[in-house]
Amino acid sequence: AGHAAAQAGWADTDPNNPSVRIPRQVSKTYPLPVQAQGVAAASTNASTTVTTGNTYQTVFASSTARKGCLIQNPTTATETLNVRVGGTAVFTLVAGASFNCASPSGVVISDLVEVTAATTAHAFTAVSQ
Repeated sequence: AGHAAAQAGWADTDPNNPSVRIPRQVSKTYPLPVQAQGVAAASTNASTTVTTGNTYQTVFASSTARKGCLIQNPTTATETLNVRVGGTAVFTLVAGASFNCASPSGVVISDLVEVTAATTAHAFTAVSQ
């Protein structure tokens, strides 16, 4: 039981009372757990419509200050919305799908972000921080 407790982040169990666990001493080997906290940022609504079908238009200019962004093809859309990042990588969003500028690890793209759809006036939601 003592070894199982040690492996689970505890130094050991009390030999006189095995239900009592003794915590490890904080050290470089056993540091305190740290949870990353998000950074507060005001959002800017860039929602609009496609100006000219099948022609990419800028939604977010390149910016190293960007903290995040989201583009969504509405759930009511009858066609796909294409999101192009950095002039090359294209992501196709079906109705209701979204594109997030931040990765799960917290990296946020700073490249130019553009969109297009087949139809002029195709609406989409876009927000950045």
